[in-house]
Amino acid sequence: MDLNIYKAAFLQTTSYRILRESVNSILEKYNLSVFHWGILGTVSKLKTPTPLDISKHLGISKPNITIGLQMLLENKFVKVTLNEKDRRSKNIELTPLAQLLIPKLEEEITKNMKMLLSDLTDEELQVYFKVLSVLIRNGEKLSKLVQYNKR
Repeated sequence: MDLNIYKAAFLQTTSYRILRESVNSILEKYNLSVFHWGILGTVSKLKTPTPLDISKHLGISKPNITIGLQMLLENKFVKVTLNEKDRRSKNIELTPLAQLLIPKLEEEITKNMKMLLSDLTDEELQVYFKVLSVLIRNGEKLSKLVQYNKR
């Protein structure tokens, strides 16, 4: 396989920028970023997760999740409740504002994504998702190898 590393890097960074800008153009109207959107999506999916649950789900450090949650709290997108099973732990819940906003944002983001991916066949989309999954999996392996080699 002839791997043109420069072309691959250019295509990857350009497509990433376009996808990210598409999503950010919608989220910034509500003072949100892709990072905050990920947290909101995780809270929506897991219902009442702890910050540690969110951290594990997204693969982002707990201190960074805490920083993201602080902004979401200040903007009244989430609220904190005490965990009934463990008083030292807190649960994160969506506020009514976020519960109304998330479907609207999902609709707008989906519309943009469909437009960006509209020239791909179903088969090409499946290959695209497969490639992304393999890149993530191999990236995790590489990250572990790099960490191991630092020892």
